[in-house]
Amino acid sequence: MTLQPGELFPLDSALRGIRERFSDAVIDADRTSLRERTVVVPAERLAEVAGAIVAEWGGMLLTLFALDERESAGRYRLHVMFSMAPEDAILTLVSAVPELAPAYRSITTTVPAAHWLEREMADLMGVTPMHHPDPRPLIAHEGWPRDWHPLRKDFTTGDTISWAPRWKFLPVEGDGVFEIPVGPIHAGIIEPGHFRFSTVGEAVLKLDARLGWKWRGLEKIAEGATLSRGLELAERVCGTCAFSHALAFCGAAEEIAGIVPPPRARALRSMAGEIERLLNHLTDLGGILTDVAYVVGASEMARLKEVVQQSADALFGHRFLRGVCVPGGVQRDLDDAQQLWLRRALADVRADVASVLRSARANAAVMDRLTATGVLTAQVARDFGVTGVAARRAAASATAARTIRTRSTASSTSRWSRAPAATCSRDSTCAATRSSSRST
Repeated sequence: MTLQPGELFPLDSALRGIRERFSDAVIDADRTSLRERTVVVPAERLAEVAGAIVAEWGGMLLTLFALDERESAGRYRLHVMFSMAPEDAILTLVSAVPELAPAYRSITTTVPAAHWLEREMADLMGVTPMHHPDPRPLIAHEGWPRDWHPLRKDFTTGDTISWAPRWKFLPVEGDGVFEIPVGPIHAGIIEPGHFRFSTVGEAVLKLDARLGWKWRGLEKIAEGATLSRGLELAERVCGTCAFSHALAFCGAAEEIAGIVPPPRARALRSMAGEIERLLNHLTDLGGILTDVAYVVGASEMARLKEVVQQSADALFGHRFLRGVCVPGGVQRDLDDAQQLWLRRALADVRADVASVLRSARANAAVMDRLTATGVLTAQVARDFGVTGVAARRAAASATAARTIRTRSTASSTSRWSRAPAATCSRDSTCAATRSSSRST
């Protein structure tokens, strides 16, 4: 990627590349703000341009949604937003879909991370992604009336309802294959979900997930709400990430209003966000150990999660950190003594987590069930926009694999260069190749 004078990396470079490569498709391009750009393209070219942003300019899909503009413009307007790291910039593709034919070519074929987002949009807005690899409903279950699209502006419940089921699990057939249904009701506060495992012994051949059981129409409820009411709704989108949603809501409100929270408020937000992240990591670690039947380790993770939640309650006034983040800042402050107390509490948690993980790694049954299970390659991680720990681990694994291959190639090349020319027969070449393959 070659930068021109005055270009920000990589947003302006990507924008220039899009204009040059898709000169026949770009209808308009605008600077929304210092860190945002908007490009308008025809819906029939949307998948092509979106795929190029990811493959050629390093964009990562953030979200995809549609706006109902039928009353004002006779159309639906699609927004596909990409993060352009490392400058924390946003590139948005915008396309119009006509009211009378609300369909477009699916971008999942070029941007796999859009898979669920497009299915959700089809259910809630009625805009159909054509040629989607899995066009089944995502939110709409058997109890969902046909042709109900509740995010449309003119949505009403109506007098007559068609309850025809529209979901179909994809079976796996063969000798020894068992289907194991799990959910949709689970223990705890996690979202309900029905999971259909097709297994042979402990090997999982296929997992079919069905979500949407807890969709409550919060988007509709939030329309026209006050700022404080909107914050309440944001905190209740997810039971395990109330603070994250509150932070996103407040960040959007602050950007619209042109407000920058003071440094101490931003530091306290970071602290609260890290506490919530720790809670979710402890929950996931406990879930992994539960899934491999290591009950002692799972119980310890649950205990440690409770320690962190009680710490959050003691310092911020709520186990799930509700009511902490508000537009413009935070409602809680921590003095030096409280910060020191938290540091000590988390140091104890860290030591206990390390102890539990050491015992898990020393357990042969645990490692037998975890090793080579659920491997996430770097390419799949990139395709689906994976972030956080999983993305870093996948990238690290890919780097290690490349290092091993490079060292092996260098080693075999070195051996070949040292071999006497007179003895490099066909048989010796094959032997060297076999030896190199074994060392790899």
